[in-house]
Amino acid sequence: SDGIKDVPQLRIELDEFAQHFSAPQRSQARIQLRVGLAHKNTLLAQKAFTINVDAPTSDARGGALAMSRASDEMILQI
Repeated sequence: SDGIKDVPQLRIELDEFAQHFSAPQRSQARIQLRVGLAHKNTLLAQKAFTINVDAPTSDARGGALAMSRASDEMILQI
């Protein structure tokens, strides 16, 4: 849609970006996304990724630290 023709597109769809609690004092960051490669509106390949990282604490700071680590891990996996 940006005027470039015949160039494959990498599409990333974020399905989940959340802090989940399994107990009041225990949580983890979860990121789920799908990465697809398309060319001329034809999907050539697609892969789903899920990363879970335990938070060091169950507060917002611990969740933010876990989310940062989960994001770094997601980048490495992609």
